[in-house]
Amino acid sequence: MGLPRGAMVKSVTAAEQPAADEERRKARSLVCRNDHEFYVLFEW
Repeated sequence: MGLPRGAMVKSVTAAEQPAADEERRKARSLVCRNDHEFYVLFEW
């Protein structure tokens, strides 16, 4: 997964997709090799 330059990962969770409640914040859904879905929340 690529992130914008200067981005900072805020959280990684498998529970539920976090809210990207700020303008420069985004949540991405990913799946690992073992088919586990998780979410990465980052801001830049």
